[in-house]
Amino acid sequence: MKIQTCWGNVRSVVWLCLLVSLSLAGCGPLEEEQSEEGRVEGAYLQLEDFEYQSLPTGERYLTGSLRNRSNRAISNAQVQVSLFDSSNRRIGQMSFVVKDVSPGGTKRFREPVNAPDEVMGARVREILVL
Repeated sequence: MKIQTCWGNVRSVVWLCLLVSLSLAGCGPLEEEQSEEGRVEGAYLQLEDFEYQSLPTGERYLTGSLRNRSNRAISNAQVQVSLFDSSNRRIGQMSFVVKDVSPGGTKRFREPVNAPDEVMGARVREILVL
């Protein structure tokens, strides 16, 4: 009898936790897009046109732009990137800083990739406002 009572309490707690988590999930603001985005204290940065480029000369770059969707200037935003090989395995990482993104403005970037030759792609992991 004690075992059944214990399982009954556990089931009740699990259902209660599930209901609370589902009700809290709908309480946040809706975002217009689910793209690469960094948000810190009212500053919204959106990554646009991010691309890994490998030139015939052997030079490699990460290009794109950051759009500041807030009304606050961003002095420094650090973009953290994972690097991948042809099998889509993560083989490295890098980061770079985009400076002076004005409120409502867009700032383009072109950063060299200094990593092993087997890099075939890149994906942004995080954008931090410094």
